Amino acid sequence: MSRGLGDVYKRQPGTNVQGISLADSNANYVPQLSEEGATQVGDAISAITANNKTVGFAFIDLQTGSGYVYNLDQRVYGASSFKGPVLIYGCQQALETGKTSISRVNSSAQDAIINSDNTSYYRMRNAFERSASESLSAWLSSMNISTTLANDTSFPRYSARESLKLWMNTFLYLNSPDSNKDCVLYTSD
Repeated sequence: MSRGLGDVYKRQPGTNVQGISLADSNANYVPQLSEEGATQVGDAISAITANNKTVGFAFIDLQTGSGYVYNLDQRVYGASSFKGPVLIYGCQQALETGKTSISRVNSSAQDAIINSDNTSYYRMRNAFERSASESLSAWLSSMNISTTLANDTSFPRYSARESLKLWMNTFLYLNSPDSNKDCVLYTSD
């Protein structure tokens, strides 16, 4: 017999999969999982948490702003997932402002993002932090993200909520007509 989400809640009180809508606080539509979908998601969560692992997620349809979240504020080790938002930080705070150029950070950024090279990531991040219009802490704060992420090692622990904010900022930056087209093309490539 398959375990349902109720079994997961017994082990992790206070957490549940929720349908949300980011589009409008008065939105009439908030998605709900079918019983089968809830069971499948619950089983996936149980498979991860069975080994004392923590899971949290946010799945959002960017067209509708609706999606599902679970354990939104539990911080976990973000590993290399922080590299992408740091690249966008550099675009917004150093490249867009003309404080540095793509040619100066290109090699480090490419190796950091494409090859997940940590040494290149450190070089890219340092170059952006030295030339940015505002600190990484201030940039995080502007998105209502804890500034502790800036100094919690180069690969911080952060929550699905914080990750969602970082990646939504990335999506908005890459799709804004106000963003520098050269930076957007460079970052998209």
